[in-house]
Amino acid sequence: MAKPIRVIAEKCIGCESCALACSMFKTGTIRPKAAGVVVHIDQFNKVEKPVLCRQCKQPKCVEACLTGSLYQDADGVVLSDKNKCTGCWACVEACPFDAVHRDTIRNIAVKCDLCYGHEAGPRCVTICPVQALTLPVTD
Repeated sequence: MAKPIRVIAEKCIGCESCALACSMFKTGTIRPKAAGVVVHIDQFNKVEKPVLCRQCKQPKCVEACLTGSLYQDADGVVLSDKNKCTGCWACVEACPFDAVHRDTIRNIAVKCDLCYGHEAGPRCVTICPVQALTLPVTD
């Protein structure tokens, strides 16, 4: 089963390096709203927290997807076929963790796919200067 990237929110400094690296890797542009990771910044409480897909066993986003754009592979990784996404945002509304978000420029839903198929692993984990994002320990 797919294991999500571990978030250690107390370490996050809100630099958004994770989102910048993700967007550059996935789209070739530096645009955090195109990234699979979003850093939520609570100005009132002075807290930053990266939010990524939790790779749920029974993902509500996949259930809500009307076009089959979001799907789960045999290993349990929740993936997206951006060519099928119509921008209805049903998946965004369905995710209880706020891990699916809108890319309004490309008019598609965006979420972390663990840099699926990339040998070096998730870019956000390798770029985080304070190790607020880590890979889960495998059994």
